[in-house]
Amino acid sequence: MVLLNGRRISSFSEIRDIPTEAIQRVEILPEEVALKYGYRADQKVVNFVLRRRFRAVTAEAIDRMPTEGARTRRRPSSIY
Repeated sequence: MVLLNGRRISSFSEIRDIPTEAIQRVEILPEEVALKYGYRADQKVVNFVLRRRFRAVTAEAIDRMPTEGARTRRRPSSIY
């Protein structure tokens, strides 16, 4: 079972795009905590704790070289 800041999430796909720099710590909680969330007592609970204030700027540039007389295609993008 996976928690994000102590709250249950539906699947791991909800946190797969979180940058590793935004994670403050990862806690492996006692098995008894699973009972609190409606799971069996023998299941592990992992809690990802995020930093309170995290800001990142990500930029990506793609450049493709022509092979037979085509034009070079560039597609810059940025995420804030």
